[in-house]
Amino acid sequence: NQMRSHFTAARSYGATDKEIMEVIFQMSPYSGVPAVLESLRVFEDWLESGGAMTGYGK
Repeated sequence: NQMRSHFTAARSYGATDKEIMEVIFQMSPYSGVPAVLESLRVFEDWLESGGAMTGYGK
């Protein structure tokens, strides 16, 4: 999923989980609430799978 790559890249540049979630919430006026809810679901799955501990930049 492309969002997972963006989450991993953000983490590798020093973004915290809270900052990533804030960016997702800020998307709501532009992408709509359903897209934000899906992004949050993908983000939670990404965190549960180890987040930036594997893959990009590590």
